[in-house]
Amino acid sequence: MEVTRVSGTVDVKELWSLPQIVLRSIVIELFAINVFAFAAMNFQVWKQSLRAVSGSLGVITAVAWVGETTQEPNVSRTEAAAVDLSSHSLADFGPYPPIRVMRPNENLEIAFDVRTRNPVYVLERLVISAGGKLNRPNFYEDKTLPAAYRSQLQHFHKSGYDRGHMAPAADYDYDRNAYNDTFSLVNICPQDPILNKKDWANLEDWVRNTAKKADKELGATTYVVTGPMWLPKRQIGDKTFQYVYPALGKPPSLVSVPSHFFKIVAVVKDKQIIKFACFVMSNTEPEHGRNLQDYLVRWTDLEAVTGLQFFPNLVDDAWKLKADQLTGNFLKGSPQVLLLTDGSSGSSSSLSWKSQRGGRTVAQHLCDRNACRKS
Repeated sequence: MEVTRVSGTVDVKELWSLPQIVLRSIVIELFAINVFAFAAMNFQVWKQSLRAVSGSLGVITAVAWVGETTQEPNVSRTEAAAVDLSSHSLADFGPYPPIRVMRPNENLEIAFDVRTRNPVYVLERLVISAGGKLNRPNFYEDKTLPAAYRSQLQHFHKSGYDRGHMAPAADYDYDRNAYNDTFSLVNICPQDPILNKKDWANLEDWVRNTAKKADKELGATTYVVTGPMWLPKRQIGDKTFQYVYPALGKPPSLVSVPSHFFKIVAVVKDKQIIKFACFVMSNTEPEHGRNLQDYLVRWTDLEAVTGLQFFPNLVDDAWKLKADQLTGNFLKGSPQVLLLTDGSSGSSSSLSWKSQRGGRTVAQHLCDRNACRKS
């Protein structure tokens, strides 16, 4: 029998005899299969009968459109599943990620990790103003986080660790509310008390002085990114390292104690970083007589260890390479940070580099001219 189309549709009368035969055979086949399935009370056989019916229905579809195509669509199980799920959004079923980003004020951003109960990073824009001495408020918990996920005051009680600011309170002495924002525990990490009061405090003072100088002499704004790190404690094999660090509290609510802290300082003008420096300090009592220069690390090393890309809209790979070369000048003969760098260093004839147009200085290391050494 020849199938023809009339005004773009199939003449159903001409197709009636063939589907009638097919349907009759399907009914007989379905009856026989289901009788056998239910008689045997076997669920697997019953499922096979359904597959057989589906296959027969597929034949009907193919026959009905024999004038249009001679093959069944070749759709894999994976593709079919994808089609079935298209009406459902996975966003309705996915878990919340463990990072919460908060902006208490316009000059402070905190990314908090509910797994470690430490900030991942704290970003500051330093405001230069004639601030005054403010009374220190009490530390407080961030009640926007569920109790099970947040850092709590009881975690630090008699722990032997200071509640170390990532964004120092003194950076915000120009505004009472902004000052108070820094005492939230989302801005705090467990910190060695000697480190907190000595070398870390010295670094914070140095950053504020650097920002004031950049504002006065260059009309530039200083941005700072600070946060905790966890580096391997020891190497136990050729390519195997071991992480060992304490935690405060009682399981399952624990605050991880960082092994190190980082701080990256960028002086920005006209959306360009014109000066920079990267520091890492071990979360232990510092050695006597160390200079800030001894804590310098390369930009790309810090990114690799933290997993963060710093100021991605301001720098590219070529810029980072130059920055690493400038930093390498200071690493020669200086103590190396545990497992952060491999001891190699780039070379550069100066501590700044020039652009190809006009010879303008694009970036300079903040530790140039002994700026990071004690007087």
